[in-house]
Amino acid sequence: MEEEKYINSVINGITADYECSDCKHVQKVNIFPLINFNKNPEYYSLVKDLSIFKVTCEKCGHEKIIQFDSLIVDETHKYFVYLLSDKSLYNKFKYQITYFIETVLNKDDKYDLNEYKTRLVYSPNDLIEKMNIFEIGLNDQAIEIIKCAFFDKELVNRNIYDLIYFDGLNEANLEFVAISSKTTSKEPKKFVVDFNFYNKIIDDIKNINLLNPEYFKVIDEDWVRSTFKNSEK
Repeated sequence: MEEEKYINSVINGITADYECSDCKHVQKVNIFPLINFNKNPEYYSLVKDLSIFKVTCEKCGHEKIIQFDSLIVDETHKYFVYLLSDKSLYNKFKYQITYFIETVLNKDDKYDLNEYKTRLVYSPNDLIEKMNIFEIGLNDQAIEIIKCAFFDKELVNRNIYDLIYFDGLNEANLEFVAISSKTTSKEPKKFVVDFNFYNKIIDDIKNINLLNPEYFKVIDEDWVRSTFKNSEK
């Protein structure tokens, strides 16, 4: 019975204490360790617009984005994306994820991880980017390579923007949005990349055997740099 209670609480959401960073007021908030869009489609829009991560302080009224560990499951587009709130918990996550899948996910539904794209991310914005990529049917490794190839020198090194995300497709172009985490004075800026360049990247990386990373791997800028550094050896 305890296991059943735990499983239901994970699926339906659980409560946790939240302390406002401004006024230090403590209140209860809902967090969702497991969200399956096929079983609970009403959560999709709440995740996509980040409202599920927003908390308004009952005392001072300030709104914040909070982060909690959550596994996002999309059976239609065949992906699992795990949002890990703290990078320092990576080893614990790797130890627990198999147990979580076997005891929670596979209790009623049997999932073959070989049929799913599985990724680990560290922020809600990274989560949304992966969702955008996988729902369109694109390869996130190619997207990360494009981000490094096109935007590093122009934007990051000039200290204009430091966060770049894939935002969607527009006709024959890939759209990216660049934002600054250091100041609110810089408005997000959109950039486009011809889809033919994406196809070229896909052809190139097939020769380097990059397309099947380990389960719940982090595919980001650091992955691009380490992968191509190793491939040059």
